[in-house]
Amino acid sequence: ETRIIFPWDGTAGLGHLGERMIVYPEAFKRSLPAGFDGTFGWDFLRGCFGPKIMPMDFDAVVERHGNFLVFETKDAGVPLKEGQQRTLAELVKLPQFTVILLRGKREEDIHGFTVWQKGRVSPHPDADADELRAYCTAWFEWADRQERTP
Repeated sequence: ETRIIFPWDGTAGLGHLGERMIVYPEAFKRSLPAGFDGTFGWDFLRGCFGPKIMPMDFDAVVERHGNFLVFETKDAGVPLKEGQQRTLAELVKLPQFTVILLRGKREEDIHGFTVWQKGRVSPHPDADADELRAYCTAWFEWADRQERTP
């Protein structure tokens, strides 16, 4: 299997792990991240973290007074990769991190989200964009009342 790094600009490369850096390139092009300014090829770090680990990103992060709300978005039926699952599970063990796994890549496509916080998993399977906004507003109001961490 080939590994696609920059599928839209003609500089696609092959990797020895047989994984694609951008697994669904067409979907990625349709739903570019906020403030998207291009991609970065991480291949030069291959092997720095052992034979299988490569950098990953978060789809969005908000910080308030040392508390972090992290978003990972996936289209329906697209699971988290094992490495993402591990990373996010470790992250939410830290009390200042909340992770939202959001189903849908655009506002109009949101069809549920799951909140991981302080060892708890709270599914919101039928939630839409309005419910996500309400959750985010409540999170920010809570974080805004917290004392800034040193």
